[in-house]
Amino acid sequence: MKNTIGQKEPVHDNQPELMLSPEAIKSFQNIYKLKFGVGLTDQQADAYGIQLLNFMKLVYRPVKKKEYEDEKNDKRGNKKTISPKD
Repeated sequence: MKNTIGQKEPVHDNQPELMLSPEAIKSFQNIYKLKFGVGLTDQQADAYGIQLLNFMKLVYRPVKKKEYEDEKNDKRGNKKTISPKD
């Protein structure tokens, strides 16, 4: 697979190559057209969709329930308590 500047991307043996279903490609084309007003070919939609998925794999991390609760409490103005480590 090539990235947007034409360089070959590294292949990681432990990660399967991503593939979009025909339905996912059509859905991506519709969303892209609505957002940017530009139609994409199936090949373009497939490539852009896979790039988006790869990007999301890099930046997304699940939030642990404790982190979520701490953040929610902080936004409400509650002070966080710090407990000493054993």
